[in-house]
Amino acid sequence: MSNLWTYKELCEYLGCGIAHAKTLVKREAIPHKHVGRKKLVRFDPETIRAWVVKGDNGNSACVARDMPANSTGTATTKAGSKSNE
Repeated sequence: MSNLWTYKELCEYLGCGIAHAKTLVKREAIPHKHVGRKKLVRFDPETIRAWVVKGDNGNSACVARDMPANSTGTATTKAGSKSNE
């Protein structure tokens, strides 16, 4: 099993804000796991990718970006890429 994502990593992948992601968790609208005494919420990258592909996300206002996971299973960003201006 790969490393679990935090809210920040999930939002980088989906392209949404943390507040919206927390709303999805509260509504049980997104696959997630509770870690410890249910205070920490984490997301399995493979499950999230399958959830996006399946289209089971309804009108979540999140659009998964084409960001491959690195070897640790965390979302990667394209912040260092240059635009063609």
